[in-house]
Amino acid sequence: MSLNRRGLVGGAAALLPLALASPAAAADPNALSAAETLAREHALAAAEGKGVLIEFFASWCVWCPPMDALLSDDAVASIVTPRFRVLRLRVLERRGVELARQLAGADAIFRRYTPANAGLPFLSFTDADGRTLINSVCATTNENIGFPAAGHELDWFETMLATAAPELTLGQRTAVRNACVRHYRGR
Repeated sequence: MSLNRRGLVGGAAALLPLALASPAAAADPNALSAAETLAREHALAAAEGKGVLIEFFASWCVWCPPMDALLSDDAVASIVTPRFRVLRLRVLERRGVELARQLAGADAIFRRYTPANAGLPFLSFTDADGRTLINSVCATTNENIGFPAAGHELDWFETMLATAAPELTLGQRTAVRNACVRHYRGR
C-alpha cells in the first residue's frame, strides 16, 4: 500500500473534527480541576459565612435545565444565595464537546457526594467544610428526587431547605415550593 499526498491530506482532514472534539484538544490547560473548584467554593463560603449548594448536571439530562432555571429564578436566588454559594458541576458527560466542558475529576466528586445510581439533577447542600447537610435522596423513598414535581418530591425539597437553612421562614420555603411548581408547569 502506498500513501499519496491526496490520501494523506484527506485522511488527516477527516480526523480533524475528531481531534477538535476530543477533551484533550478542547481542554483549557489553566482550568481548575473539579476538586480545586470545589475547594475554592468551600473556602469562599467559609469566608462569607455560607454553605455550598452543589448542583450536579449533564447536557443529556432532561430535568437539569428546569433545575438550573429554578435555581436562577429571582425569587429562589434571593432566598438561596444569601445562605449558599451555588456550584453547578457538570458530570457524567459521554462524548465530544460536552465531555470537554466537564472539569477533570468531576465524576469522582459526584461519586463522593452521591449514592450509586443517583441520577441527575442531584443537589447536595454542604457546610463550608464540605460536609453534607442534606441531599436530594428522599428519606421516604431512598431515591433522588431530581427536579421536584410530585408531592413527595416537593415535600422533600422543602425538608432539604429547612435542614440546610433552618432560619428560613415557612413563607420563604413556600415561595421556593411555588417556584418549583411554576417551573414544572412551564415545561
